[in-house]
Amino acid sequence: MLESVLQRGVAPEASVRETVCEVFEKAVRHHGANPLIIFDDGSSLSYSDAGALAADIAGRLQGVGVGKGDRVLSVSAASAEAALVFWACMLIGAVFIPVDGRIQPDKLSKVFKSTAPKIVFTGHGWAGAFSGVKVVSYSAESGVAHGSRFHEFLDESGSDYRPEPVSPADDAVVLFTSGTSGEPNGIVLSHGALSGSARLMAETYQWGPEDRVFSIGDFHTMSGLRNTCVATFYPGASFIIAPQDLRASGPACSVLMERLGATILCAVPAFLAQFTRFQEKISGGFAKSLRFVMCTGTLLTPSIVESFEERYKRRVLNYYGLTETSGLCIGVIPGMKREYPGSIGVPLGCSVMIAGPDGREAAPGAAGELFIRTENIMSGYYNDPSLTEKAIVGGWFRTKDFCRQEPDGSIELLGRVDDAFKDLRGELVHPSEIESVLEASPLALEAAVCGFEAEDGRPASAAFVVASENGVDEKGLASELRRQAFAALGPYRTPAIFMVVDSLPRGTNGKILRRKLRETLP
Repeated sequence: MLESVLQRGVAPEASVRETVCEVFEKAVRHHGANPLIIFDDGSSLSYSDAGALAADIAGRLQGVGVGKGDRVLSVSAASAEAALVFWACMLIGAVFIPVDGRIQPDKLSKVFKSTAPKIVFTGHGWAGAFSGVKVVSYSAESGVAHGSRFHEFLDESGSDYRPEPVSPADDAVVLFTSGTSGEPNGIVLSHGALSGSARLMAETYQWGPEDRVFSIGDFHTMSGLRNTCVATFYPGASFIIAPQDLRASGPACSVLMERLGATILCAVPAFLAQFTRFQEKISGGFAKSLRFVMCTGTLLTPSIVESFEERYKRRVLNYYGLTETSGLCIGVIPGMKREYPGSIGVPLGCSVMIAGPDGREAAPGAAGELFIRTENIMSGYYNDPSLTEKAIVGGWFRTKDFCRQEPDGSIELLGRVDDAFKDLRGELVHPSEIESVLEASPLALEAAVCGFEAEDGRPASAAFVVASENGVDEKGLASELRRQAFAALGPYRTPAIFMVVDSLPRGTNGKILRRKLRETLP
C-alpha cells in the first residue's frame, strides 16, 4: 500500500487554493468566541478580537501608504503583536517578511536593503537600525528613541480597512534562510502555497478546536509561522505564545505546557533531547494533556524518539519539509506503524522521486537525492531567478537531501548531499551513518560528524559528541565511543577525531552548522 502512496502522495480531499486572508476571515466568522492566542499568564485573545485588531492594523497600514505587494518587515521573536501584523498584511495583500530578532546586524542590513520595506516593526533594540522608513517598536518600554511604540501606532489616526483583491498566486511572505554560505536567501511563498501547507498540516494530523498548539519556533521559520498563525484556523484551534528565552528551555516549557494544557508540541530534535538529558527537571505532568509531539528541522534519531516515548508515553511524529516546499511534504502520520526507526514517513500532498547521480530515478532501495513536486512549491528565491532555475527542474524541486526508499515504501533521510565525504577507500560516507551509531550509545545524547582533509592530504572525519551526563571523563568517553564505533563501522568509517562538546551549533531551522564544527578542529 505504501508503495502506491509513495508514487502519488497523500493529498487533501480536494486541491482547493485559498488565500490566507480568506482562511483567516472564515475562521473569525466560524470560531469567533474560541481563543486563538493563549498567553503565558493564561489570558487569551479570541478569534473575533484578533479579527477586529488585524482589520484595525490593516487600515493603519493603508493609512501610511502600505498597499498590495508592498513589503512589511518584522524583526522580532514570535509575539501576539507580530501575529496581528502578519494577519493585517494578509488582509491588504502586503508581503510579510519576518526576520529573526537575533539576526546579525550585517545580515539584517542586507535584508533591509534588498526588500525595501514600506514600514518596519521591530523588537527591543532594533528601532535605530533603519533609516528612511517608518519604524514601529513592539516593545512597550518607554524611551523608544526611534519611531513609535506599537500601542502608539494603534492610537494614531488612521482610515478604515479597505479590502484588496488578493489571489492565491499573490506573494504572501518572504522567509529568509541561510544557504550553505551562511548568507540569507529569501524564499517567496504565495497565499495558495502557505494556506495549502497549513490545511495539509491540520487535516493530516487531525487537529481539532480543542487543541492548544505550542510551537518553539519563531515566525521567521516555516513551522513557527504556519503551525501557529495559519494551520490553527482550519479546526479553530489555539496556539500558545511564550517568551523566546523560555521556549529555548525544555524544563521551562514543560512547566508552561502543564499549566496551560498544551495538546500538541511542535519542536526540533535538539529541543526534544533536553527531555532526556534534563529529565529530573521536567515537570511531571507536562504530558497530561499532550496528544503527540511533531518534530522537524533536521535528522531525528531513533534514540531521541525511543527515550521520549518510553518515558512520557506520547508519540513523536516526525515530518519533513523545506521552506521552499512550504514545509510539510513527507511525514509519519497518526496510526502509522514504525517498521523502520529512521523513516521520515510517506509523501503528503506531493509526489517524490529519488534520483541517482545521473538524474535518473534510482533503483528500488538505492540511495539518491530527493526530488519533490508539489502545488505548495515556492514562487521562487527573492530577486534571484538564476538560483530559482537551478533549484526547480521540470517542476521538480531539488532538495539536496540524500534519501532512500524503505521496503515498505516509506522514506529514510540519510543527510544532506553536500555533507557527504569520502573515506580512505574513496567510498562515499554520509554523516548520519556514523551519527546513528554514536547516538545509539547511552553515553551520547547527540552527535555530529563532518569530513575534513588531514594534514597529509588524506580524507578523514571528526565526531562531535554531547555527553548524556554532565561532568563525565571526556577522554574516557571519547575512547569508549571510538571502540564502539570501530566495532560497528570498521576502521575506514570510524572518525579519526572525537571531541566532547556542550552543544552542537545549529541554524535557526535547527540544522547542524557543520562548517562551524570544522572551524573548531585543531
